[in-house]
Amino acid sequence: MGSAPGSVDPGGYPYWTSETVLSRSRQLSMRSPVDVTANRIPAGTCAVRRLATPISIPLAWTGSGIVLLPSPTSAASPPATTFEIHVDGATVAPAAIPAGGGSMPLTGAGALLVSPGSLIEFVNTGAALFGATVAVGIAGTHV
Repeated sequence: MGSAPGSVDPGGYPYWTSETVLSRSRQLSMRSPVDVTANRIPAGTCAVRRLATPISIPLAWTGSGIVLLPSPTSAASPPATTFEIHVDGATVAPAAIPAGGGSMPLTGAGALLVSPGSLIEFVNTGAALFGATVAVGIAGTHV
């Protein structure tokens, strides 16, 4: 779900620090929680993190994407669904995944500066998914 420095904010959300990919580049990454009994991605908010360091996301969210695949223990293909990234309650990047899963880019309206302390949410706007796993990467530059 990302890396946190071991502390939580007053609301109980862990802080989320970016991972260095290249010089001054950052990648925020999340993976769905693994429930070995159901391999379930819940409907609604899947993950919430408080950003610990500022990040500038480029125009059109270049380099950011989402991958939805059947879990290693499932032979079924995921149905079509949609996900959104929210920053401080506002939808900033949607992604529509076709039936069968696969990878899709995240697209946003424009460049975005995400400030330290911002709340980032990963939301499944479709039905709960069973036998599937999801991963999200948000590319940006440390500012």
